[in-house]
Amino acid sequence: MSTYYGYDVSCTRGMKSGRFVSGVELVAQAYYRRLTTTRGTLIGGEEEQNYGLNLMSLIGRAATPSFAASLPGKIENELMKDPRTESVKATVVSTTAGPAVTYTISIEAKTTLGPFTLVLAVSAVSAEILGIQ
Repeated sequence: MSTYYGYDVSCTRGMKSGRFVSGVELVAQAYYRRLTTTRGTLIGGEEEQNYGLNLMSLIGRAATPSFAASLPGKIENELMKDPRTESVKATVVSTTAGPAVTYTISIEAKTTLGPFTLVLAVSAVSAEILGIQ
């Protein structure tokens, strides 16, 4: 049996009116929003209050080796809250350029639509999608 997640307006850092996404790209964009939303900022019930893990905020507070080692587990726990996710594995690599630290985060996810990889670049001031495959 095939699963269909519908479609929605493309929305990462801002809505792109007229551009729609579906399938694993829809889920990948939902992951991006989940990882850039501060927990407790959505209005609603308990589920909304437990939504989000703002990586930019976390990175801005602590850029230590132990922090980098804890990131994959935090990311995986947050993304497993999405009911479309069957499994997820996050890999984090940090790069330092002067005082700035950037994390390249590779997320290997499996959904009922199949697997995909989402790659993000995250620093204390920005988060961007580098690729969805």
